[in-house]
Amino acid sequence: MFEDDAIIVVNKPAFLPTEETIVNGRENIHQAVVDYLWKKNPSLRNPPYAGIMHRLDRETSGALLFTKTRVVNAAVHNMFEMHAAKKTYRAVCSFSKNCEGTKKEGDSFTMDNYIGRISPKSQACKMGLICEAMG
Repeated sequence: MFEDDAIIVVNKPAFLPTEETIVNGRENIHQAVVDYLWKKNPSLRNPPYAGIMHRLDRETSGALLFTKTRVVNAAVHNMFEMHAAKKTYRAVCSFSKNCEGTKKEGDSFTMDNYIGRISPKSQACKMGLICEAMG
């Protein structure tokens, strides 16, 4: 999607993990970025650096930002900490029959909810709606 000397932004497809999981050898977008950068510069003796600046759930597709040098990590990290990076999420929604007549295909709408972990820490992570106080 975008690349310069400092960063690379890639489009992560749904159902591809952002990084290596406990399943050794499972494909992930981080390794794909490293492989891509290495193919661009095969003379490197070690794998090229690709710093993961944020993550998307395995099921989620979208833009992921990686740093290409450790020097820019602090600036990019600060950008996320200060909420200077704008993230926009789009979801596929269907309306119940109760909404017929009020919404039609193509209409836009906004939903504000707090999303967080709803599964116990001892189990696989499952995200869902949480109360505002926990957000």
